[in-house]
Amino acid sequence: MASLFWPLVVMSQLFGITMMAVMVIWLQHHVGGFTWGGTGGYHPLLLTTALVFLFGEALLSFRTFSRCRLPYLGQKAIHATVHTVIIILVIVGLRAATIAKDGEKVHVHHYSMHSWLGILTVVLFCAQFIAGCVYYGAERFLREDHPLRAHYPQIHVFFGIFMLALSIGSCLTGLNELAIYQILGYSKGVVSGAVGNIYGLLMVFFGGTIVFITTRPEFKTETLQTVTSDSRDQTGYQEALPGVQVVSDDGLKMELRDSD
Repeated sequence: MASLFWPLVVMSQLFGITMMAVMVIWLQHHVGGFTWGGTGGYHPLLLTTALVFLFGEALLSFRTFSRCRLPYLGQKAIHATVHTVIIILVIVGLRAATIAKDGEKVHVHHYSMHSWLGILTVVLFCAQFIAGCVYYGAERFLREDHPLRAHYPQIHVFFGIFMLALSIGSCLTGLNELAIYQILGYSKGVVSGAVGNIYGLLMVFFGGTIVFITTRPEFKTETLQTVTSDSRDQTGYQEALPGVQVVSDDGLKMELRDSD
């Protein structure tokens, strides 16, 4: 199964890129196009890009970059940077939706299931981002046997996957609303509706592939560091770094392997 890692990563990228392309075509040619303050357009574009595509890439980043031997701090920096970009896009995308509703003189905001799921997703995402920054910033100051070290990373991973599922659910309900209210003759079965359905299925396939890769134990990341040392120092490293496997290579080089 481990040999399937890169083929599955390529498959996820094909699903993601195709999803983005079909989304742009659908929004531009079937649901009114891109007009700031107009219904559809920038709101689904920005929110799908942020909370589905980029979020999925952020979840996948540790699996891919660790196998490219990028240092762990570099992986963390990329992960945090992508999340920061996501927050910016979400803010702009939510503003676009608010302006559109105000322009249509919609008096009842945040009433639909799409709105409720979207609000829940954004709140959880922001809470996860803040909690992650606090924990990983303070991690080096926690003692080795601190309960947070054992439990928080697992909680962080669970909520990441949970929020990707919520994001896809939010986007699918929004896609359905947009199709019903913006596509003329949708109930009669038109091409525009079928294109929207293809966009939705690609989103599900993209998310499903990401979740599969990030939850399989054989695809778990490895943090790799190389230390040059005399074989007499092995005991010292094992005492200083309990729980870390020390592999000796002819007494001159050691690899310290740990999993996150």
